[in-house]
Amino acid sequence: KVRLQEEVQTNILMQISPRGILADEFCKRAKERGLLIRPIRNQYRVRLVFYKGITRKDAEEAAAILLALDSEL
Repeated sequence: KVRLQEEVQTNILMQISPRGILADEFCKRAKERGLLIRPIRNQYRVRLVFYKGITRKDAEEAAAILLALDSEL
């Protein structure tokens, strides 16, 4: 399942570890739903970067996509 940090002090989230599928596949499924995320360093981590143009609504939509993907694993 997806692990989320309680307090985030950065615009980069990197410790999301999907179970059951490799990061490349997790990223592919997210992209199919409109969320662009990238695998990093190994087969089990993905990277999300929030930049200045990301709104609260965008972040909530991204979270909803991640939660939906997580529930499918």
